[in-house]
Amino acid sequence: DLNIIHDNYESLKKQVDFLISVSKDDLILIDLSDHEALTDKPEPLTASCFYFFHLEKMADFAKLTNQNKDYKYYSTLKEKTR
Repeated sequence: DLNIIHDNYESLKKQVDFLISVSKDDLILIDLSDHEALTDKPEPLTASCFYFFHLEKMADFAKLTNQNKDYKYYSTLKEKTR
C-alpha cells in the first residue's frame, strides 16, 4: 500500500537525514550495540549496516513515490556507503 509510504515519507526522510548528519566518512561510528553483552561488539560495523539499509529503503521509497531528486540523492549515498 503506497499510501503508507506517502503518508510517512517526510518523517522517514527526517530520520534518514539525521543518520546522514551523524555519519562520518559514510559510516556510523557510534551505536548502543548489544548493551547486555559480556564481550565487545563491533558497533561501527553493525550501525553502518543499518545505515546502509536505511539509505537503501529511502531510495526505494523515493522511487516508489516519484521523488526523483531524492531517489538520486539517497541512491548515490547508498552506493558511496557500500
